[in-house]
Parts: sequence; structure tokens; C-alpha cells
Amino acid sequence: MSAHKHHGAETVVQGDLPRATSEMNITPMIDVLLVLLVIFMVTLPLNQRGIDVNLPAAAAPPEPVRPPAPQVVLEYTGDKRLSINKHDVAMADLGYEGWAVVEAEQDPAKAPPLEYSRMGREHLAAAFGAAGYEVVN
Repeated sequence: MSAHKHHGAETVVQGDLPRATSEMNITPMIDVLLVLLVIFMVTLPLNQRGIDVNLPAAAAPPEPVRPPAPQVVLEYTGDKRLSINKHDVAMADLGYEGWAVVEAEQDPAKAPPLEYSRMGREHLAAAFGAAGYEVVN
């Protein structure tokens, strides 16, 4: 009977010596972080304290907040109709003194922008002039 048996290992393998690396082992830092997190979570309810405050009584009810003024949309259509917020009006009945700022939108595929902008300006200038407004170029 043999005193020493090998179970499939005919050669002995020796490993390499460990080498130094520049990578930092962050496992201990994470452990410390988790311990601190648990400590803060446990002690947080103990640190909450209320303060008694004597407030003066309200003298008058607060003013209600007014909603912003609604937007006014003035529309001058291609058939020379003027409407304010979808209600038809006559330009002479407006009695407005101030600036008129015009924004026009059109599809360039249907209407050349430069040509139709000029036409729109001419129509508006004529309509404002006929209503007695001064048109400044």
C-alpha cells in the first residue's frame, strides 16, 4: 500500500508574488460611510425641536390676487375684416391711441413672404389711415 496518493495533481504550481497597484481599496471607506449614515439616521429624530412663536393677529384680510390681464388678439383678415378676440369691430370705433404692433404668419409654400408682407402692410396702413389714425413709415 502506498503511503502517499495523488488525486490528479502531478505537478505543483507556484503563484506569482502580488504586485503593488495604484488602485485604492475603497471598501473600508464605504463601510465607514454606511456606519455614519446609520448613525445620522438614528440620531436625526432626536435632534428635531420645535420653537414656540407668538405671532401678531392679522389686522386685515390679505388682498385677493388678481389674475393677469387677458391677452387681447386683434385680427385683420384677408377680406379686410377687423376683429378683437374673435368679435368683429369697426376700426373707427376703437378710439385707441398708442402703438399698433403687427405680427403676420404665412406659409412660404403658399404665399411668398416678402410680397405678402408688403401687401399686408399696405392694407393695414390704408385701414388705419381711413379710420383717422396717423400711419408712420
